[in-house]
Amino acid sequence: MAYKRTSPMPVEEGGTAAITLTDHAVIIGSGVGAVSFVGPVASSNNVLMSNGVGSDPGFSTATYPVTTTANEILYSSATNTVSELTTANSGVLTTGATGVPAITAIATDGQFIIGATAGAPAAGTITSTGATITVTPGANTINLEAAGGSGDVSGPGSSTDRAIATWNGTGGDTLYNNSTITISSAGEMVNTAQPAFLAYVDTAINNVTGNGTVYTIIFDTEAYDQNADFNLGTSTFTAPVTGKYLFNLQVVTSGGSNMTGAAARVTTSNRTLISYGHTLIGATVNSMQNLSALMDMDSADTATFQITTNDSGGKIDDIAGTGGGLTQTFVSGNLSC
Repeated sequence: MAYKRTSPMPVEEGGTAAITLTDHAVIIGSGVGAVSFVGPVASSNNVLMSNGVGSDPGFSTATYPVTTTANEILYSSATNTVSELTTANSGVLTTGATGVPAITAIATDGQFIIGATAGAPAAGTITSTGATITVTPGANTINLEAAGGSGDVSGPGSSTDRAIATWNGTGGDTLYNNSTITISSAGEMVNTAQPAFLAYVDTAINNVTGNGTVYTIIFDTEAYDQNADFNLGTSTFTAPVTGKYLFNLQVVTSGGSNMTGAAARVTTSNRTLISYGHTLIGATVNSMQNLSALMDMDSADTATFQITTNDSGGKIDDIAGTGGGLTQTFVSGNLSC
C-alpha cells in the first residue's frame, strides 16, 4: 500500500501541523491541534514562566541576570529589573531611607545596628558619657557595669506585685524585692512594716494619782501593733529606726474629790513633753488630758506615757476605762518620717 504524505504533517502522524516555524520561538503543544509559539520577546534576559494549568507559558516582563555570583542576593533594583546585591562578611541586610537594600558589615566585637531618623541604619557601639558605665564588648556579647561597681546589677529572684525595688547591700549592685511596700494602680501606698500602733485602757485603773504622783499608764488592750514595736505589758514603745514619730495621747481621769490640776506626759529617751491643760467634766471630779506631738527618736529609743493629777482628796483618782462602749483613755503612734 503506497503512503501519501500530506503537508503540513498532522500531529497524530508525528508532525506539528504547522507549515512554518517562528525563528527563535518556543514551540507550545496543543493536543492534536497545530502547535503554537511563544516568543521571542524584544528584550534580553527574560525568563520563561508557567502561567498555571490550562494556560500557555510566557516570558516574564522582568529581566534577570545571565549569570550570578556565589553568595549574592537577587533583588529588584528597578521596576521589572532583577539585579544582584553584593554581600559582605559578617553583614546584616538593611535598607536606607528610600527602601534600597544594602549589606551593612558588622566586623567589630560588640557592634550592632543603630537606626537613624533620616538616614540609613549603621553599625554602632555603646559608649558612656562621663564614664558612668563601663562597656566591655565581646564576641556576640556586650557587658555593662556601673563604673567603679562590683559587678552587674541583678534583680531579685522573685517579686511582689506592685512592690518597690530597692538597693540591697553596700555594693549597690543588687535589687531587693521590698514586698512590704506596695503601690496601687490609683497611686495609694501601703507599707505593712511601717511602725504603727493603737492601745487603750479597757478596765479602769483605780487610785493611781491625785497626790501629784506621776503614773506611767499601763494599757491593757491593743487594737493593732504593726511591726510589733509596742510592748503592751510595759506599755513601752521602742523605735525600730531613727526618725520622727507622731504620738497621740488622751487620758480621762475620774473618781476625784476636788481636782485642782492635771497633766499628761510623753517621755522618750531624748526628752519629755507635758500638757498642763485641765479639762473638767462634771464639776471637779473628772478630767480629760490630750497631748499630740511629733518627736525625734533614735533607733532603740523608748517612749512611755504618764498622767498626774492633784486632788484635795489625795491619791484617789482613777484612769477611766471603756464606758458605754466608748474608749476614753488611749494612745496611738506611728513613724511619720
